[in-house]
Parts: sequence; C-alpha cells; structure tokens
Amino acid sequence: MSLSEADTRAKLIDPTLPTRADSDRSWTVSREEIEARGYDLKAVNPNAKADEDLRKPEELLDLIEAKGREVQEALAKLRDSN
Repeated sequence: MSLSEADTRAKLIDPTLPTRADSDRSWTVSREEIEARGYDLKAVNPNAKADEDLRKPEELLDLIEAKGREVQEALAKLRDSN
C-alpha cells in the first residue's frame, strides 16, 4: 500500500519536526496549511536555471542509435550467458 504525499508527510515527516509550541521556527507548517495552500511536496525550485539542450536533432538521433546498439549488445551477452 503506497501513501500519498500528504500522508507520507503526516506519518513520517511531521512527527520528527518541532511543533510551533516547541519552537518559533517559521518554517514549521501544519499538514492542514500545506493542503489548504495546495503545495506540492515535489515542487520545483523556482530559482533553478533550466539547462537548454543545444544538440541538433541529427546529434540526438545518433545518440539514440548508439544507445540502441549498446542495448542490443547487452541483450546478446545476456542471451549467450544462459
């Protein structure tokens, strides 16, 4: 049985964090606040810079072809070892 992100936080993360009564840390947020604000626990860093892939389509196709050959070689070795 897998847990949702909210349940994972409630059962595994929240118990390890100090409560507001224990601390004045402003980063302590209740589960209800997270759900009410619609936060995604897997949110992307808004300050992160995206790396642009500057390869040409021809270069990408060559790479895919090379990786395909690697896969075929690996499969052949696995089949030969059986």
